[in-house]
Amino acid sequence: MKQNKSSSEHFPGRSWEIFTFGMDALGESGMYRIFRREKAQMYRWGRNPILEGSQRNPIDRMKQFLQALGSAGEGGRCIAQIALTLMASSLDFKVVDGADIKVNRETVAQEFLAIHEALASIQNEAKDNSDPEIVAVFAEDAHKQIDAFVAHYRAAFKKEGEVRFSIKRNLSWWQRFKLRWL
Repeated sequence: MKQNKSSSEHFPGRSWEIFTFGMDALGESGMYRIFRREKAQMYRWGRNPILEGSQRNPIDRMKQFLQALGSAGEGGRCIAQIALTLMASSLDFKVVDGADIKVNRETVAQEFLAIHEALASIQNEAKDNSDPEIVAVFAEDAHKQIDAFVAHYRAAFKKEGEVRFSIKRNLSWWQRFKLRWL
């Protein structure tokens, strides 16, 4: 996918949207080579579930399968993680256990500001010509801050009617100073 798109409307976020994207990107013949199903079936997989004629697609079925494995105790959770790792490794992706992510702030906006603080720390260490391993430690902290932001955002996103993210743009000089230097 192109890196320069900033709006989420360009990225599929639901399984049926992913199948629609796949049909557009790979074409009917490309999808057939992978799934060995007639095109009508693939179109049913790519339809919005609220519409008549849609069907659960392989992503939904795999999700249900992995959830069932994860509910089968710690051993099942490990097997589910192995399955995800196998799928992710074909693209050099990494699977991370979300249970280890700690939300540290009260609001999503505070989690977002913590990312900026962590990035400023990396920048300061680099400006001071610190050892690369020290910079790597600060980078790991930034990764944790980003993970905490995403976890907090996900939790807030699931709640109906809650403002998930809002930062006022008109900041006083003192607020800008605190964000930048403190």
